Formats: sequence, structure tokens, C-alpha cells
Amino acid sequence: MKKIQYVKLLGLLTVLLLLNISCKDDDTLLRGSGITEQSWSTNQTYFASAEQTLTFTFTTLSSWTAQNSSAALLSLDNDAGNSGKNTIKITVHKSSQEQGTITIKVNGYSSTSNIKIQLSNDNVEGYEINYSVDQYLKEKYLWNDDYKLLTPNFKQAYDAFLRNTLLSMTTNTLDKKRNSNGTYSLFSFIQKLDPDLQSSRSAKEKKNLEYNYGFVNFVAVQTRNTSNIVFVIQEYIKDHLPIKQG
Repeated sequence: MKKIQYVKLLGLLTVLLLLNISCKDDDTLLRGSGITEQSWSTNQTYFASAEQTLTFTFTTLSSWTAQNSSAALLSLDNDAGNSGKNTIKITVHKSSQEQGTITIKVNGYSSTSNIKIQLSNDNVEGYEINYSVDQYLKEKYLWNDDYKLLTPNFKQAYDAFLRNTLLSMTTNTLDKKRNSNGTYSLFSFIQKLDPDLQSSRSAKEKKNLEYNYGFVNFVAVQTRNTSNIVFVIQEYIKDHLPIKQG
């Protein structure tokens, strides 16, 4: 009888020891994903056509690995890396599986971050422009903290994407102006330039930096579906003052 009780007691101690070790392992993991910057939104699905490659950037506090939920649909240029700035390229393939997820796990952290990708049979030419605009707005837009809370619809023309996404915000009241007829106008503007009409910018930029106040090239643009002409600033150089001429 005593032997049976001893065996039961030993078994109980073993279970408690295993639970204690498990709890200690959980306690050693740091909270969060360990990713300080990422160019994707975890609540957003990214659309791509077959054989299209999407590029994402992120910064991690430790080494990382990437897990692919659908090897038939998605392939990665690399599935592991070290701490610091990283880039991952995901190529989408024609497959019976139309959705896939890449999960980024940073060593020593409790949470993961997911990149959700959907194979699209539609014409998605230009979607990559929207992804680039989305990343730029997250980094540079004056209201980028509020912008990051949005769930953009990338399946739009690039100019409609910018306008519709920014107009859906409620905090960018300096960028979004209410017109007398109840509609809204935006100061932010995007236009795809014809590469054949672009000349070398180096000489122009040098002269602009010498004589202007940080604005690069005012361009006259006709607004879409109207006869109105507006002037658009192509670029603004932060903290720039004109070079003093002796």
C-alpha cells in the first residue's frame, strides 16, 4: 500500500515539475512580436497575380524565421535572418490554393506577425504601386499613426487608392478640405509620369537646392475629368534652406 502511494506521489511531483518548467519557458519570452517596423498590415490581405513577387521590409530585435502555410502557392527568397533591417520577397504561383500566410516569428518573443496573400485572377497591374504608396504613407504621412489604423482596399487604380483611402480618415483635417458643396478636396496628389517625358533631374535639382526654399519643381497638372489646372510640388526637402550666394 505504501509503495502504491509512493508511486502516485512520485507521479504527481513529476507532473508538477513539468508544469513548472513549462511556465518558466513562457516567462522567458518577451511580450510582443519583436518587430519594430513592418511594411505590411496584419489585418490586410494583399492581392497578387500568378508569378508576381511582393517585397516587404521589417526590422527585428532578434533573429527570425518565416513559416509558409502554402508552399504550392507561395515561395520565399529566404526564410530566416538576423536582427536589424530585413527584406523578404514572396512570389505567388498559380495554384489550387488561393490564399496563403507567411508567419514571421522573432526568436525570444511571444507573438508572431502574419502576411496574408490572396491569388487574384483579376488584372492587378498597378497594385504594387498601391503597396508602395501604403508603405510610404505609414512612414512619412503627417497623420501616419491614424493612417496605420485603416484597412485600405488595394484593388483600385493608384490615384483612386490614394484619394479614397485618405478621404476615409477623420483626423487629417489640414490635408482634407471641405468644399462649399459638401464634398472634400485633398492637397495630397499622385500622378504616374510618362518616362519618355522625363529628363535628367540632377542639374535641375542642384539649381533648385541653390535658389529655392526646399521645394523641388512646381508642375502644372490638369485635374482629372475637368479643365482645371493646378500646380503640384514634386518634392519637399526637409529642413532645407537656400544656399547663401557669396
